[in-house]
Amino acid sequence: MKKALLPILLFLMLSKFPSLGAIENPGEFGISNDRVRYDISGFYFTIGGFYKEFTVGLGYTWGSYDVFSHHYFGSDYGFSLEYNTWKEFRLRVHYDMYGGSAGTLLGASAIMASDFNTITFGIAPHIGMGFAEMKLYYRYNFYINRAYNGHEIVLTMVF
Repeated sequence: MKKALLPILLFLMLSKFPSLGAIENPGEFGISNDRVRYDISGFYFTIGGFYKEFTVGLGYTWGSYDVFSHHYFGSDYGFSLEYNTWKEFRLRVHYDMYGGSAGTLLGASAIMASDFNTITFGIAPHIGMGFAEMKLYYRYNFYINRAYNGHEIVLTMVF
């Protein structure tokens, strides 16, 4: 079952890259400035995990991104309700900062997470690929409450 999902996820990820090429070439739209700024907001779906724990979540995000030639950077805010394999719900509120070149994604998140019994804060550096509407990245969560720490491979899609 897991192997069958990989080609589907790769297809979804690669189908977003042509839209990024249009953003990287502002001259196609008659824009003389090398800088393009756009805002993004909407609901997002996230699926992630590593080894024994997997999560599925739905949330809302808003932010802005700047593109200079093939370099980009941006930030967004968001919150999500996630369900994990421990059969519990978690609320996650985050602030993400991203940057990169030619489809690479480097960044970090400041996160507040709660399982409705405890609240903890943390940071999560990440590396991956994608931008804005779709991201696939690896991150390690560093929380004050160490029970939340761990590796994650995350796919996020804004719709």
